[in-house]
Amino acid sequence: MYKYESITRYIKTQIEQGNFAPGSRIPSIRTLSTKFGCGKETVQKALATLERQHLLYSKPQSGYYVIENPASDAANQEEIVYASTSYPNIERFPYADFQHCVIQAINSYKENQFYYTKAWGLPSLLQTIKLRLEEDQIFAKEGNIFMTTGAQQAIDLLTKMPFPNGKRTILTEQPTYFGALKAFELNFMPTIGINRGLNGIDLDELETLFKRQDIKFFYTTSRFHNPIGYSYKKQEILDILSLAEKYNVYIVEDDCMADFIESPKDLSLFSYDVNERVIHINSFSKILFPGLRLSSIVLPTALVDTFFEYKQWADSNSAIISQGGLDIYIKSGLFKIHKEKMKALYASRMSHLIKTIEANAFEGMQFSRPKGGYFLCIYLENGTRYDTIIETLEEMHIQLIDIRVCFMEEYRNTKYIRLSVSKMDQETIDFAVPKILEVIRKNTLPPTRLK
Repeated sequence: MYKYESITRYIKTQIEQGNFAPGSRIPSIRTLSTKFGCGKETVQKALATLERQHLLYSKPQSGYYVIENPASDAANQEEIVYASTSYPNIERFPYADFQHCVIQAINSYKENQFYYTKAWGLPSLLQTIKLRLEEDQIFAKEGNIFMTTGAQQAIDLLTKMPFPNGKRTILTEQPTYFGALKAFELNFMPTIGINRGLNGIDLDELETLFKRQDIKFFYTTSRFHNPIGYSYKKQEILDILSLAEKYNVYIVEDDCMADFIESPKDLSLFSYDVNERVIHINSFSKILFPGLRLSSIVLPTALVDTFFEYKQWADSNSAIISQGGLDIYIKSGLFKIHKEKMKALYASRMSHLIKTIEANAFEGMQFSRPKGGYFLCIYLENGTRYDTIIETLEEMHIQLIDIRVCFMEEYRNTKYIRLSVSKMDQETIDFAVPKILEVIRKNTLPPTRLK
């Protein structure tokens, strides 16, 4: 064993045993050099290896620090395949770049750290977000843009606040983001659903609901839907907007996967809205860090004052340092570089996933074919022994998320299974997906025979 490998093993062991805690500084290069009786270059090679493995990160003129403890479950060292997670891959987080931006933000926004800013958000970031949205053909006045503490806060505030149409019922796709369902439930809002399958929604049904129900807003994910993966086509968008205007309904567009859109022709609902019916939410949790807890929301002018009131008394303002770091990260061009890398990475993985499913497909199953993003959905018309599928794969160290939580109770079923390329690279897809499909095939229910 080479000396640098001994140093690498030693530091890993100390991290696993909790002797080097997350965030703590490890011994200096000089100390490690003396301990192992080697040159500084050997120690630096070991530290560079651990940095590439995302166990350590460096601070200039300070040293090396522990990112995380990879052995929180030391009893189970076998690698688990996370086949349907909605969390971004931690190995792809731009730690060092964003760290520098946060440090710069602390120095640049010293005064703002000691008092509350306006509920809209950090003024310089709002200007940056406005320009960023315009790149996606989303044009809005700066006064109509707010920064919120994640998309969850935006959804929660919209759920609570009154709308100019005076209506109360929320219409949501089924399935949909479970956090939105929880916001509707915990705020005791009357909520109804509309099916969204591999080919979108039934526009005739949508019109019937808009016409007959007291719909305050329609909550929808327009692009790379979670968990379906489907994006609306242009004509569907125009039809939905026409119905919203006709029946005085607002649309809450949760565009959380906007940064993964490949074609400039695949625009958001907001981009086609000429009647100020659409509220656009865009989160940074999928492209950057879930823990960043920042989202932008663009509101119709008629909703700005009310949203300001609710936002002001919810948290006064979202975290200034996070906003400042994000502002600098975008302005420096680092965000664009990172976004393009992630977009290409996940598009490549998704293409490979689709090809792998096609090669292992069986009769009776359908699946979506998104051109990017994280999510792809498998659909079994007759349903499945869902719990058996999850338990069997768990024994094989393949983890599926139970997406039945993405349905309102009356819509819950065992027909949909979500896959995600967030933490599955091509090698993992080749290993895991054939096994997943075989388990699903064995646990797909037979057709119901009519007497």
